Amino acid sequence: MELPHLGKQCGETTCKQLDFLPFQCDLCKQIFCKEHMSPLSHNCSEYKDNVLLEKPTTTSIVSYKCSATDCSALDQVEMLCENCARHYCVSHRFHECHQVDTNPRKQLREQWKQHKAEFKQAKLVAEKQIESTLAKAEVQTSNRGLALKLRLMKLKAKAVGDHRVPTVDRVYFNVHGPRLAPPSPGQETCKAVYVSRDWSLGKVVDFAALKLKVVNENKSVVAGGPKLRLYKADGRLVGGGEFGKVLGELVKADEVYSGENLILEKTTENELKDVEGYEFVV
Repeated sequence: MELPHLGKQCGETTCKQLDFLPFQCDLCKQIFCKEHMSPLSHNCSEYKDNVLLEKPTTTSIVSYKCSATDCSALDQVEMLCENCARHYCVSHRFHECHQVDTNPRKQLREQWKQHKAEFKQAKLVAEKQIESTLAKAEVQTSNRGLALKLRLMKLKAKAVGDHRVPTVDRVYFNVHGPRLAPPSPGQETCKAVYVSRDWSLGKVVDFAALKLKVVNENKSVVAGGPKLRLYKADGRLVGGGEFGKVLGELVKADEVYSGENLILEKTTENELKDVEGYEFVV
């Protein structure tokens, strides 16, 4: 053989071919020809089928323990409470945070409700003081006109009535509900109303009872029995109790005036003796 020092023989015992471009096996490090270079072709002693050459990297699994004292549950997903920011399992999702609500939004709502109630109470006290001042001013001849105008302005802003009544024919009253008789279900204490000067006194009484939600049995009461009647703030009976009188005539005679405080009571008396308990607030 010429040039025997060139090339190398295949390591496969059944081949031993001289190869000028030999290949080395990556596993057993022996020399093989092109046909036997595969580990399967030369029955490589280091070849192992279905075995990973590198060990996979292990990933640690994180578990979250329930924050409840009597619970040992572990969860793969963290579930934080929006109030205390602690993890709780599904069984303890409604824990002490939900029994005693510490949600800042609810606290703000409660504070707002408290401030609203305080403002309403303060407004009521202020309105009572204004009403008392107006009542005293009406007694004085020099200040009576201005006091009546101020009261009428307040009534017009809140009064309710029949919208079909023309504006020029409207007469405004601040009517206080009965306190001598047992109150009707849902009865209101005081109400600003407007009526027509063309109405009879009986119709004015019926309308005031309707708006104050007072039970009106005037049509079924026998003669001499207690009926709903309108009284002035000083206790005098309006119109002498004659329901057929026209309101416009009473206003023209200065027996009543627009913007006045009136009392609606169920009684047979021609005059109310005790009028201190009626608090007129618009």
